[in-house]
Amino acid sequence: MKRSKTNYAFVFVLIFVCVTSCTKKTIKQFSCKIYNQKIIPAAFLKNSFYTHKQVSRQKQAEFLNQKQDTLFILEGYDIQSAQITGSIWNKKGMINYRYSLGNVEILDKTIFSKSDIDLVSRFDTTEIRKREKIHGHYLGAFYYKAIRGVYIKNKLRLDHFSFDEFE
Repeated sequence: MKRSKTNYAFVFVLIFVCVTSCTKKTIKQFSCKIYNQKIIPAAFLKNSFYTHKQVSRQKQAEFLNQKQDTLFILEGYDIQSAQITGSIWNKKGMINYRYSLGNVEILDKTIFSKSDIDLVSRFDTTEIRKREKIHGHYLGAFYYKAIRGVYIKNKLRLDHFSFDEFE
């Protein structure tokens, strides 16, 4: 009798450890794939990877460590100051951040408009291109990257596009 209770406890702990380690890989897998595929502009690649790692460790980013099917990143790169400002979200939450001179700061709110977040959540590249063409700042200092990570049959697929600053 004691042995079966011990076996059940062992199996439960083993399953818990496996589930926890698998779900905690999601943001790590996401950031590693972005880095390996060099989706982020080369000048910002290492800083963006470092930033994602730091952001994922924050208490406000607990939702990133839960099992998920789709994750979004919208980042703005300030070419003049080498600053990165971004948001990472899914249907469970959002975290906003800024990277500057080696420091990562968690922001209270996103710098992006609700409309921008909605367009990226729908991955509506047609509307974004239309707005960029009409309102784009061709000499603007900001460059944006939208990334969507989708888990299909436990395999991560990334979709991404870049666009220039627009109002």
